[in-house]
Amino acid sequence: MLSAFGVGGPSVDTVLDSSSAHAGDVLSGRVSIQGGTNDVVIDSVVLSLVTRVEVEHAGGEASGVGEFHRVVLQRDVKVTEFTWCQMDLVEGHYLQTTSNVDQSRTVAFIGMNQMKLYIFEGTVPKGSPQPFLFQVSQGWVDKSGNGYRYRSMYNNQFHEIEGVPRPQANIQQD
Repeated sequence: MLSAFGVGGPSVDTVLDSSSAHAGDVLSGRVSIQGGTNDVVIDSVVLSLVTRVEVEHAGGEASGVGEFHRVVLQRDVKVTEFTWCQMDLVEGHYLQTTSNVDQSRTVAFIGMNQMKLYIFEGTVPKGSPQPFLFQVSQGWVDKSGNGYRYRSMYNNQFHEIEGVPRPQANIQQD
């Protein structure tokens, strides 16, 4: 009964690293999705950027808040799984959705490696093999294009933000 009012459903929270920015600045932050206790249909996930606006006019000044960018991340899907996972020893989240429109299935790995957000996803039509199979050949490369794999679990929070040394990596040079 209470799920009709959002109780037990997922929550989405977006936090920017800085509370202010100027034109030309790069924005960075984190979008956190916390699964709920109930299965729910998600009509859409929308990320909006807003700013405080000050306008001078003949009668003085006025201020307000205005939305200047909006991105629809996904719509009309049922989240069938959302859990912690690792992709080649970089930890992140595994998200699986089913479209309410055509029953296609999408799986995605969402993780951060060295302060960069990575999303690997695969979508297949209804009745096709599990889309996760398309992601197993994924790997990490350094700035020189050499493949590498950490020797132990990498966590962006610990290793980049909190300053814990990164795990050693095996480098595959071509």
